[in-house]
Amino acid sequence: MCLTPVASSALLGGDRNRRRSAWQPPEVLRVVQALQGRRLSREDNEMDWYKFLSIATKHLSLNPCSAPGKRSWCAWTTFERLGEDAGYWTGPLPLETELLARGTSDGGTWAQPFLYSQIAHVVIPRRFYCEQIAAEGFGSGVNVQDVEGLSVRLTGEGLPHRITELVLEVKLY
Repeated sequence: MCLTPVASSALLGGDRNRRRSAWQPPEVLRVVQALQGRRLSREDNEMDWYKFLSIATKHLSLNPCSAPGKRSWCAWTTFERLGEDAGYWTGPLPLETELLARGTSDGGTWAQPFLYSQIAHVVIPRRFYCEQIAAEGFGSGVNVQDVEGLSVRLTGEGLPHRITELVLEVKLY
């Protein structure tokens, strides 16, 4: 199993029952409200996220059962989360079987469901640190993700994205 030091979803704001702060930074709140008011069609938003995640998962992920410790890594946030604490979740890309028509499945790689219409930003790093604990012992190192190859595939499918020397990203705000 590939482990990295990641805070729990409760610490990152994933717990929907936590007490919310009454104060919101005015500029962030105004931008998020404007984005939430923007209505994209299913074809423009939901199906593009489905296609993006499907292509990224196929290109970067290996089956964890056949290749333990060989997984992808990404960070993502939602419009709602940007308005609460501007936080991001981190973890492997969802498995292909966890990509549903309108969002990711509950209890999968991303732990909770995310509607595609709510995803605001996905970042896929070129490199990420990984620790592995297996029967053979402890191992660690840096995994490199083929973001150039992913960019070629996304471009071929007409999916907009940005690539830098550090990351490949899709950002809707």
